[in-house]
Amino acid sequence: MRRGLTLIELVVTVAILSIVATILIPMLGDGSAGRLGVATILLRDDLEQARFRTVADPQRPLALRVDDDGLGWRLVDPAQPGTPVERDDGTPWSIRAGEGRGAGMAEVEIALAGVSGNLLDFDESGSVRDRTATPRFNLRSGDREQVLEVGAVTGLVRVRTLD
Repeated sequence: MRRGLTLIELVVTVAILSIVATILIPMLGDGSAGRLGVATILLRDDLEQARFRTVADPQRPLALRVDDDGLGWRLVDPAQPGTPVERDDGTPWSIRAGEGRGAGMAEVEIALAGVSGNLLDFDESGSVRDRTATPRFNLRSGDREQVLEVGAVTGLVRVRTLD
């Protein structure tokens, strides 16, 4: 009788290894590269949350607001951009560099360019509300920089590393 891995076992194994690699690789490499990697993953996830939740429930849209000091962001109701919305567990949906969920992105500075103010919001179709804008997030740690570009029409995020 031949014994091999089933497709489900293989998928679960690859998923577990991906999660472990996502956590460990930034810790092993250059400090600034690791911090940028963590910040990029967290920011991209929160952008996707704002977009998907707005599409799913257009009556309760979400936007991503970068903190004025550039050391974090929060998901907010566009009508009340100063207050983060709550996660399902009741905690504020916000990230600060070096704190809580943002502990791994200490010393990373974030700037939002291409839109007015520090707020990026989406419409019910998942597009950037101001389609004339070309939003991009500049993340910097030390001498390293990454850019997250948001497609105005698609709302999809593309990551570029600048050297």
